[in-house]
Order: sequence, then structure tokens, then C-alpha cells
Amino acid sequence: MYFGNPSANESNDKDVWDEDFVLVNHLNEVLLDSTINNNNATNFGATETYGKIGNAKSFDGNSSYVVLGEDNLHKYFDANQSWTISVWANLSKYTNLGGIFFNRYADSELFGFYTRTSNDVMYTTRSSDSNSINGTPRSPTLNTWNYYVISRDFENTKINFGFNNINEQKTDNRIGDFISDTTKECPNCYFLGKMVWSYDFITWMYFQGLIDEVRISKIARSGEWIKTEYNNQSVPEEFIKIGVLEKSLISFP
Repeated sequence: MYFGNPSANESNDKDVWDEDFVLVNHLNEVLLDSTINNNNATNFGATETYGKIGNAKSFDGNSSYVVLGEDNLHKYFDANQSWTISVWANLSKYTNLGGIFFNRYADSELFGFYTRTSNDVMYTTRSSDSNSINGTPRSPTLNTWNYYVISRDFENTKINFGFNNINEQKTDNRIGDFISDTTKECPNCYFLGKMVWSYDFITWMYFQGLIDEVRISKIARSGEWIKTEYNNQSVPEEFIKIGVLEKSLISFP
């Protein structure tokens, strides 16, 4: 924070994030990763718009999507690793299998959030041993911003599914990986705005609405962390308050 020096112009945005963040993308015009890892994104037709935290990307539900991190994210999703994914989304329509954040790797491994025509958002994780653990589907009001999180705690065999300030925890004893062999069918399938459900990797389904502020960590963020991030990002002016400048009563020689 700059204070008392109107000519100050230095910043260090890379060190804002702790070392466990492997990707933070604000989804503004340039789609650059805000961490030191350079897991930048590539845009395919999503348009710029005002978002939850600054600018965001708008997805048309027909063909637009964003690819995250290219091939650099696989190493964070092996069987014995913990990880956390969070994203803000604003649905304009409940499209069929509309991927908000979604990864599909080969026949088995998949995880992410997607919309359904049953008017809800589904949380899903499935490891290479075809063992699935899903979160409770959520039904947000259309045209409102909501916060979605999946956090896998390998060491403590837990998985958290976050929706706004609600956290749901389940036991996760899976030994299968989520990403292992980058020679498989879909080596850079980390998508915002679309998903594939069929094994042929041909039939893609698209999300309609806005997406903002995607973050990936290489550790499991706790339920308390998830709630704090939601409170901080949801209404920042209520999370922290800055009072008026106080005058010092101490005089110095």
C-alpha cells in the first residue's frame, strides 16, 4: 500500500500471491497469469466485459472459450497431490453441460463445474480409477455472481466443495490420479467456457454467461480460507474498513 507519497509508482504484483498459487488470472484483456509461473491463458472468442473483480470474459454459449495454462498445469494434479480451484461465474442461461471450469483427460479423469438444464451447477471430480465424488448441485439465480471452489486435501483424505460462503466436505480416499500422462487424448484440456463429456473429444458443450478471477493452488485451501476469500472478494468494502487519517499527538524535536 502506498501512503503519503503521491509520486510513488513502483509495484510488484507477482509477490502479491503466496508460493502455493500456481495460477491467478483476472480474465482481463491480456489474460496473463498474475503469479510468477507464467501460466497464461489463450482466448477463443470470449469478449471483454465488466466483471466481479475488474474486467471479466463473456461467453456466448455457442463457440467461445478460454484455454488455461496450456500444458503446464498437469504436474499439479497427480494422484498424491492436493489442489484448489476457484472461480467466479455469472450465468445468463442454464445450458446443457456448460463448462464453467472443466478438465477432461482421457476416458476417466475429469473435474470441474458445469451448468445443467435441470437449472443447477454440478461439481464433479473423477480420478483415473473411475471413482467419482461430486458436490451437492447448486441453483444460483441467473445474472448474479457466485463463487465456486473445489479443494482436494490428499494428506487428510478430504475434498471440499465451496459455493459462496457455504462449504461442503467429503471423505476422499481415492488413489487414482487426475492427470498423469500428457500423451493422452487431450493434453491441454483446462477450459473456461466449454467442456466435453463424450469419450471421442468431439462433442463440445458451451457455457453462457460471465466468468472472472480463476485461481489454482497446489495445496488444499481450508474451508475457512474458502469462506474468507468469498467474503473478501464478494464485498471488499465490508471486509476491511479504512478510517480517516489520525493526527499524531506526539511532537518530535
